[in-house]
Amino acid sequence: MKLVNIHQSIRSQSDNRRQTSREQTNTDQKYKLPQLMDKQISQKIFKKPPLQSKSKKILNSKISKLEIQLYYGSLSKAGFDGFCEKTNQDREFAEIIDDEQGVFAVMDGHGTDGDKISTFVRDYFLQYVMKDFKTIDFIKLFANAHSNVSSHSHFDSLMSGTTATLIVIRDQIINCAWVGDSRAMLCTKQQDKLITSELSIDHKPHLLKEKKRIESQGGFVNTYKLQNGQSIGPSRVYIKGASFPGLAMSRSIGDQIAEQVGVSHIPDIKQHQITKDDLFIIIGSDGLWEFLDNNQIAEMTYHYFLNNDPQGACQKLIQESKIQWKKFSEGVDDITVIVVFLQNSNI
Repeated sequence: MKLVNIHQSIRSQSDNRRQTSREQTNTDQKYKLPQLMDKQISQKIFKKPPLQSKSKKILNSKISKLEIQLYYGSLSKAGFDGFCEKTNQDREFAEIIDDEQGVFAVMDGHGTDGDKISTFVRDYFLQYVMKDFKTIDFIKLFANAHSNVSSHSHFDSLMSGTTATLIVIRDQIINCAWVGDSRAMLCTKQQDKLITSELSIDHKPHLLKEKKRIESQGGFVNTYKLQNGQSIGPSRVYIKGASFPGLAMSRSIGDQIAEQVGVSHIPDIKQHQITKDDLFIIIGSDGLWEFLDNNQIAEMTYHYFLNNDPQGACQKLIQESKIQWKKFSEGVDDITVIVVFLQNSNI
């Protein structure tokens, strides 16, 4: 397909899908989702376990089972450009099924309609996982969310989209499925030392696997160039010979133009069997991780883990992240974090 026709072709396909949507009177009912309150700042906490509560092993004749006690905090803050607060395009949800099982997700929208798309995907994911918690098909979930976003008549996903990082804890296994760069991290304590391990790997265009896919489908990976030729910022996805779309991630939901040159909605999936040494999980949009490394975030969170205060951990992490943003940048990105404690610290 000629360069000049790519944008027109995708726009035509999108318009056709929208026309079909208007002609089918039952479409809105088919994709009707639960109404969740959108908030610039959201705070949730499940429960704070009693100080005398202790995790313990329960033994039977065949297996040794850990008693997991989930509790969490979450917080989302809008960023600002210069002196003006911007629209928060981050979304999140956290739901406890029982003490040992729950679902948690962070979405970070981008583009003109990024906030609408991240809201739609949040609601779609939550409806799906609560309905099919025991039998979630992650590939199908992401594919359906992407398809619905691409055909939706109320927002434009040609150059708008969202990340999505979903954590499902069930049967003592952490399942992580993700697209984009909203990171999930596990913190474990071994021999009095905190160990961090990434449950997700940021989908960046410069990664060899991602770059090969993009280039094989006609895309081009490069950094943004100033007029003097100087490169600035992260690697981005472009159409060869064009200055768009310039997406700074290699996988997302939405982003129809970038999809034509190798940006994928197919998630990576990782599983982790929970052990007695696992302490907590942190899920955050890229605004959290931009100027704080994994170890710094783990150390800050651990102090709140000792006091059984996940909400306090969220507040501290966003506070420190904002301080770093103001040191090194003229603006501040939206920052969203969910902290999930896997056990009571009094063990």
